[in-house]
Amino acid sequence: MESTNEEAQTPTFSFPKDGDSPITEYATNVKFRPNDQVCLVKPGSITPEGPYTVSFVDEGRYKLCDAKGNPVGGGKMFTEQELKFYDPFG
Repeated sequence: MESTNEEAQTPTFSFPKDGDSPITEYATNVKFRPNDQVCLVKPGSITPEGPYTVSFVDEGRYKLCDAKGNPVGGGKMFTEQELKFYDPFG
């Protein structure tokens, strides 16, 4: 795997005016996180592919790997619209 959940979330620090400790905030503008299980939904396909594991996140685009850790699609970055959470019961 290329990344961990902590690496995908870039922390920002804000310093209160009263001199207290800095407050750490994490980016939350992505739907999936590293190590999430997802399926790839290809246009025109009835059955989604996967499950795959999110290995890297970059501004709403995702790299996936299979169960053996091999990159899906040659390391292609997939959009949120191409992915859905894996449901092991559905």
